[in-house]
Amino acid sequence: MKAFTFELEPLLFMRKTAEEACGEKLQTELHKLHEMQEILKNLHTEYRESCTKLNSGSFSISELEFHNRWSNRLLKQLNEARSAVMAQTRRVNDLRKEMLELHQDKRVIEVLKEKEYKKYVKEADRQENKDNDELTIQRFNLNK
Repeated sequence: MKAFTFELEPLLFMRKTAEEACGEKLQTELHKLHEMQEILKNLHTEYRESCTKLNSGSFSISELEFHNRWSNRLLKQLNEARSAVMAQTRRVNDLRKEMLELHQDKRVIEVLKEKEYKKYVKEADRQENKDNDELTIQRFNLNK
């Protein structure tokens, strides 16, 4: 009996490759998200420290104006960073959904391959049993 071949192997390979590429892209986007979250955390810490300094002592008007401009700039950066993190989170979630769909598409073909392989093994066993039965019958007929 000939060796097992799966006719949809190229399709399975294509789907595996697409899933792997999506996984790599997802890892890259997750790395970017973690970097953005770290920047946001640092900005938040810097803003809190700035507010603590302001509340800790007396300052001249020029120092207060400087601190006010500084605080406004930090708030603007914080808002921009929050928006960037939210947008990146949406991108990551979209990629996760895409990854799940690609995995399901690949899994359908893998299940089909498994079923065909089981069918092949069953047929090979049946053929082997048939061949053994024929040999047994021939031996029996020769020994008469």
